[in-house]
Amino acid sequence: MRNRNKMDIFRLSLLVTFLLAGCSQEKTNWTEFGTFDKAIDIDTYAFHNGSANQIFFKVKAQYPNKDVLAFYKSTITSPWVECSDSKNWESFGDVSGNEPLFIHQIAQRWINRDKKRLLLLAIKYRSKGVEPREHPDNDIQNVYLVEYKQPNLDEAILALGLTCNGA
Repeated sequence: MRNRNKMDIFRLSLLVTFLLAGCSQEKTNWTEFGTFDKAIDIDTYAFHNGSANQIFFKVKAQYPNKDVLAFYKSTITSPWVECSDSKNWESFGDVSGNEPLFIHQIAQRWINRDKKRLLLLAIKYRSKGVEPREHPDNDIQNVYLVEYKQPNLDEAILALGLTCNGA
C-alpha cells in the first residue's frame, strides 16, 4: 500500500501542476537547458494548451545512476531556484496504463519567480509487472524535463508542498 500511496502522491502533484498552469495559448519562449550528452530517442512536446513544454529522452544507465540528475543540477542555475524533493529513488507499482509496470523514479523541481515557471525533472525506470523489486529489470532511464507556466506560482508551491531555496 505504501508504494501505491507514493504513486498517487506523484500523480496528484502532476495533476495539481497541470491545473495550476493555466490555459494561456500565447507564444512562449521556453528555457533551453541542453540535453544530457548520452541521451537517445530525444523528443519534445508542447501540451496543456501551450502552457507546458517537455523534452523526453532515454539514457542507458544502470540503476541507481544519478548522472542525468547531476547534469541538470549543475546546468539549471539562477534565476532558477531548486526546491525540496526526494533525494532518493522511490518505487511503486503502476496499473494506470495498458500494461502494469513497476516504476523506480527520482524527481527534482525548480522554480523561476521572474518568469512564473515551474520545472520538473523526472527520471524513471519502467519494469514489466507490478511485483515489487529492488532493481529494475532493464538499464533504460526514461527522462522527462517539463517546464510549466505557473501564473499562480505561490499557489502551486503550496499545493505541491515544496520548499524552494531562497524563494
